[in-house]
Amino acid sequence: MKKILVVLLVLLFLSPAAMAKKVGDVEVADSITLDGQNLVLNGAGIRIKKVAFISLEIYSGGLYLKAKNADAQAIMDADAPMAIRLYITTNKASKEKLVDAWNEGFDRATGGKTESITAEIGKFNALFKTDPKEGDMYEIAYVPGKGITVAMNGASQGDAITGLEFKKAVFGIWLAKNDDEYLNDLKAGLLGK
Repeated sequence: MKKILVVLLVLLFLSPAAMAKKVGDVEVADSITLDGQNLVLNGAGIRIKKVAFISLEIYSGGLYLKAKNADAQAIMDADAPMAIRLYITTNKASKEKLVDAWNEGFDRATGGKTESITAEIGKFNALFKTDPKEGDMYEIAYVPGKGITVAMNGASQGDAITGLEFKKAVFGIWLAKNDDEYLNDLKAGLLGK
């Protein structure tokens, strides 16, 4: 009888529901597969945007790496597979607002020196073709030798964008130094803090 109970408890803890982390109202997987490689959830958080006197949740996000790492600069600099998943949690997001946010992030990540990756930024922004709805999921992933890809709800949004410098800037959108307390809260979550 004890053996049956132990087996049932093990199965319960290995069930898919136990293999996810709740971030706001979103279940974020503990691991994903990218280009045949297993990535683990490094951390997760919620992107909040303050509009006038209202704090609006835009998305919940999870950062996936080969191994956990709390060093933002090391993650940005790494030529290693990684992904960030963004789960849209509002119907107030638009492709224009996302692109504006990405451009601000590129500016922060490069210290205002985006000239060398202007073409790549244009290609990246063009991958956000439709307004997201609540429940949509973006996966922004990097595979060494292949580049950055964007998928929406599992569907590729276009060709990969190559370049390690561009990859650093993309992940810098969330991990670079910034003065926004809400972005810092998200960054801390993504770093597992």
